[in-house]
Amino acid sequence: MSLGQRHLHARRRVAKQLEPFPASGFRKYFDYFMYGVGIIMPIALIPQVSAIYIHHDVAGISLLTWLLLTFFNVLWSMYGLLHKDPPILIANTLLTILDIAIVAGVLYYGGV
Repeated sequence: MSLGQRHLHARRRVAKQLEPFPASGFRKYFDYFMYGVGIIMPIALIPQVSAIYIHHDVAGISLLTWLLLTFFNVLWSMYGLLHKDPPILIANTLLTILDIAIVAGVLYYGGV
């Protein structure tokens, strides 16, 4: 973002009475911390994906649940994109990719 665009963006936030990004004090560090969370959070699904693709184990995995999670993560990704909120966009795009991998694995190995 160029300096001029940054200035316009900052003025727009002030006009809407929003806090600047990054915020000041503790909130500033929390804002940046959430970028890391957005990248690391999807790693929680890796054991599920590995159980499906390495061990071909789909027992106990609900296809309907993962389809709904995929749908909702797509919506959250769109929300993050529309609101230009990188932590939400990053986390939910990565989660959507892993959700799709899980759904595909359940369909392939589960014979549904």
